[in-house]
Amino acid sequence: IWIPRDAYQQERFCQPVAVAPGCYSLLRPGDLIFFGQPRRCTHVGLHLGGGRYLHSSGIEHGRNGLGIDGLDLQLSDPVSAHYRAELRGAGRVVRCHDGTTLP
Repeated sequence: IWIPRDAYQQERFCQPVAVAPGCYSLLRPGDLIFFGQPRRCTHVGLHLGGGRYLHSSGIEHGRNGLGIDGLDLQLSDPVSAHYRAELRGAGRVVRCHDGTTLP
C-alpha cells in the first residue's frame, strides 16, 4: 500500500475516523493516529487495537526509536501523556496513493 511520506500529508490522505483520549471505539487496527500542534500534524502512529499504537519518536520525548504507547487516560507514562496532549485525530487508509481502492 502506497501512502504519502509525511505525517501532515498522510492526515489529509486518510478518511477521518473520530477519536479522542479515552474514546477510541471507532478505531480499527491499522488506522493511523495523528499528533501535532493545531496548525500542523507532525507525528503519526499505527493503531494496534485497544487504543495502543506503534510509533517512532526521538529521545526528546522519552524514546529513541520504536515504541508502543496508548491513548488511555489512565496511562501516566511521560511518552503516552506527551502524545495524548498533542492528539489531532485518526484516519483510515481506503486507497493507495496511486488511486487504487483497497478491498
